[in-house]
Amino acid sequence: MARIRSFLLVTAFGASAFAQAAPAGFDAGQKGGADLSAARAASPRPAACATEGSRVAPRTHWERAQKPRVGAFCEVLARGYAQLLRSPDKALASAARARELSPDSAAPLVLEARALVGSGRARDAFAVFAKARALDKQALAEPAALHDLAVAALAAGELGDAVAAYRALVPRAGMLSDARRRQRVYLEAALAVTRQDTQALDEALGYLGEARRLRGLPGLSDVVLGATALTLDRQGRHDEARGVASEVRGPLAVARLAEAPNASELVTLADGELAAIAAMLTERAHPEVAKKLWKVFSTRAAAGSPWHAHAKKHIEAAGAPPRRPGKPR
Repeated sequence: MARIRSFLLVTAFGASAFAQAAPAGFDAGQKGGADLSAARAASPRPAACATEGSRVAPRTHWERAQKPRVGAFCEVLARGYAQLLRSPDKALASAARARELSPDSAAPLVLEARALVGSGRARDAFAVFAKARALDKQALAEPAALHDLAVAALAAGELGDAVAAYRALVPRAGMLSDARRRQRVYLEAALAVTRQDTQALDEALGYLGEARRLRGLPGLSDVVLGATALTLDRQGRHDEARGVASEVRGPLAVARLAEAPNASELVTLADGELAAIAAMLTERAHPEVAKKLWKVFSTRAAAGSPWHAHAKKHIEAAGAPPRRPGKPR
């Protein structure tokens, strides 16, 4: 764990300081120069939109006269990022306008793809991300864009791309300003790598250890504990898994989340994984609920999931007769 934490810390400080999404207090409807300056400062920008003070490149009237479209392009792009969190549909319109102004730039495609993720169309976003990456390999280096790429790849069934995005993102997760999103990144990365590779359980536990350090975030902390218990159990460390699961105060709340249609708004996991987490948490106090959830996992998880046999063992154990007192386990 200490080795993984040191790796994350060193890599995070070694990476470039990427800008984040628009500030929560920014009103996308305002037109003032100060507000657009704030949006520009907060958004990932192509080199043509680099700022000096509060001005957008081109910096002089002569440069603007030579490249009149550059200023408009940067303004539209900045406005799109200001709209991204609150009005992804408006951000899509801004992305389309930015593409008209600079069709060879990857930046409008990144904005478009992130707006698609924000509007619940993550599967559609993956192809747009691929176009942006084809134009500029560095277009998706910014942490929030990497996270949206990972979410889109999962939605599109592109597990390899999702795992690659999460592994690139985890060392930079500390650059995300929202602690809740950082916790979500570690959680999602842990389940993604173990979905791809059964030998990645130690890696996953390292990520989950980072997620557990971010305590007190409503809704996610119990899921993180459940994911830790599930990963330990998959590794054969059953007593440790039960100990971690016992720390969860509301296992049935996680079970309800696993069945909620909008669960992906809280966390994005491969199909069935949230049910397996909930099953792990409810097994001791609510065995019938747990059995149902293990079956949900078996039904929803992709045929290639390496964890079907693990779930089958739990389903069979739930149907076994109760153990007599004193009988060895």
